[in-house]
Amino acid sequence: MATIHALEIFISVYQNRNISETARQFYCSQPSISRIIHDLESEFNTVLFERYHRQLIPSPQADQLYRYAERIITDYQEMELEIRQIAAIMQKNPHREQNLILVDSYQVTEPYFISLQNYA
Repeated sequence: MATIHALEIFISVYQNRNISETARQFYCSQPSISRIIHDLESEFNTVLFERYHRQLIPSPQADQLYRYAERIITDYQEMELEIRQIAAIMQKNPHREQNLILVDSYQVTEPYFISLQNYA
């Protein structure tokens, strides 16, 4: 299964069109980046990049994966931020009864309520 890290690597390779540049950005070796791209290609049973005279040319499948990967990474970052904010609130007020309103980012019509008294 593709990991968040693998998707971040893929996004970088897609944007840079260059494995060496991505390796520099992520402070790892070129073979590590190539292996991650190869693993994604194996997982999805497709070719993501054509190699042509030292250039990487994204396939139509890579274009589609890029759109999904961007959304997944954005959603993950938003989730991580919200979870950390809730944890910080709970840490500051561990014995206070209060309610947090978390609004589902996909359907604003039905907010979710979490009572912090369950966590005190």
